[in-house]
Amino acid sequence: MTKIVNNDHFRPLDDSPVIDSFKIRIPLPRVEIIDHTINAHWSKVTEEGEVLEEGQENKKVYEYKGIKTRFGIESQRDGEGRVYDYLTILVNSKTLKARYFEGITEDNVQVVYDYLINLKCVDFTLTSFLEGHCTDMDFKQDGKTDEETYKRSKRQFSQTTKLTKYKGDGIQVFSKKTNDGVQWSDRRTTKYMTSPYLKYYHKETELLHHSKEFYSTYLQEEDVLGRVRMETTIKNKDHFRRLGVEDTSLASLLTLSAEKKRFILRKAMSAHLEPRVHEIKNHSEMKPNQRLIYNAVVSMMQLGYKYDTAKEQLLSNFDDKVSKSRKGSELDEMYRVWIRGADVEHEAEILNGLLDYFQCP
Repeated sequence: MTKIVNNDHFRPLDDSPVIDSFKIRIPLPRVEIIDHTINAHWSKVTEEGEVLEEGQENKKVYEYKGIKTRFGIESQRDGEGRVYDYLTILVNSKTLKARYFEGITEDNVQVVYDYLINLKCVDFTLTSFLEGHCTDMDFKQDGKTDEETYKRSKRQFSQTTKLTKYKGDGIQVFSKKTNDGVQWSDRRTTKYMTSPYLKYYHKETELLHHSKEFYSTYLQEEDVLGRVRMETTIKNKDHFRRLGVEDTSLASLLTLSAEKKRFILRKAMSAHLEPRVHEIKNHSEMKPNQRLIYNAVVSMMQLGYKYDTAKEQLLSNFDDKVSKSRKGSELDEMYRVWIRGADVEHEAEILNGLLDYFQCP
């Protein structure tokens, strides 16, 4: 059972992470193609009939009231070099329509299957669907919060993100009217164990500006207001295996335990966030000069500065390199022992509440 945090500013909505979307691969011999434009040949010709370019379309996108579903034909080689053809489908939980926020589960997978079949692009049995193998699977967990707490939590996530020297691995912060959240790494990353894709964002904003037709057709306003989401992606079979999941069939993934799904999300968060120091230090041990420096750093961080920025500002007037280096080392030690991960006023309480909810160390 998920640890529910007694936090007046954050209300969890999911007992554990659930599947939000995935790409599934079904052997082509187990599929009947109904819409043959999914695999149609095409030619680009001049007015005189000269063929300039030829090719073969291998995908088809269906859209209905904001629900996008992509079908494709792909070929893959096995370990012995043999080539097999597969139907691939990009499936997302919008196929559940009004049950969208449930995520895709054992209890509602029949609804997803029925929706796909009713598009009349392809036909296959429910058994073939459940035995198909999945990649690019998103797990999500939702909560509700007020606007001020959400802004504070974004700042705290930014401040506690691990430093990285690799472009694209760190945090990106979005604060636009149509895109509000923080994101670590990229969905296309190949470093899925050390720097997995992770996103914390304002789901209400995303639905209002990017899924307006779907929202107005299927969702209730009270279910959307104040909703925030944490999500991560499992890229492929190797990624699943490294997280302790050997069977990547849809049927098996639908039966993952709540604890395993929490572990998957927690693993992604731990890859990007500094560990918390749960023990509250006795500040009476500080010398007066240490307390002064501590207060300065904490005050700047509460204003939204990252520690590195606060440090740079505090050392900006030092001309002597030796003195600057020595004071910098003192600041780093102060940060490590007294500040990093500790409960620093209200914002740290918010962050710790969120991390407790997501069960992140």
